[in-house]
Amino acid sequence: MNSILSTNTRNLTAFIIRITLGFILFPHGAQKLLGWFGGYGFS
Repeated sequence: MNSILSTNTRNLTAFIIRITLGFILFPHGAQKLLGWFGGYGFS
């Protein structure tokens, strides 16, 4: 787990995992918080 969370600039695998998770989690958060993609958003 430390290898994924490390800030070593030469660790390409951790970078790819972080970018992939960002692409997955951003739309989910935008749906819940902002109402994008058919979510509820702010009342």
